[in-house]
Amino acid sequence: YGPLLDLLASWFDKHRGLAFGLFTAGASTGGTVTPIIIKNALPKLGFAWTLRVLGFIYLCLVLVANLVRLRQRTGLADRPS
Repeated sequence: YGPLLDLLASWFDKHRGLAFGLFTAGASTGGTVTPIIIKNALPKLGFAWTLRVLGFIYLCLVLVANLVRLRQRTGLADRPS
């Protein structure tokens, strides 16, 4: 958590407050939702499949974040469709 805050401070200049707010909201949401998912899935799916489900959820979230970042980086967001 701490090193990522330093990374945000060095990465964002213009919208630093928004970046910190989104990071904090995402961290608190993940810290709330993850134990609920584990508590409900563990008795039904078992340990291995519970971790797989969490891994798939995290993989989907990271893929979406990377696709958004790639779109911004390549300028596809500015092109007319």
